[in-house]
Amino acid sequence: MALRRRGIATTLLAGDATPPGLELAARYGLPADAYRVSEVMPPDSLQWTPAPGFAGWLGPRLAQASLVHAHMMGAWWAAARALPPRVLSAAAAVYAGAYRQLLASRATSGKPTGPRP
Repeated sequence: MALRRRGIATTLLAGDATPPGLELAARYGLPADAYRVSEVMPPDSLQWTPAPGFAGWLGPRLAQASLVHAHMMGAWWAAARALPPRVLSAAAAVYAGAYRQLLASRATSGKPTGPRP
């Protein structure tokens, strides 16, 4: 938001959001657009679930982006599929180990891991 004075726009896109979360972002001057809004986070939270529908929803919203920060594994996965080739993306590397653990646990439990980012 501090970069607005320099002509840089920030857009907040969320996979899953709650109404209070959207209200909080708006109160601080950053209205958010969300793929799914619910009072309770669904069991297939997009934080950890690769979702082709979410990637499709992101596509037109990221078409004009110059830089994208995808914060959780579901966002990395969706952004990697939705971003035009010219766009830089960054991910919160602190979660990389957790993502590897998720894939390993699904592999040993017999659950499908789905496409990998």
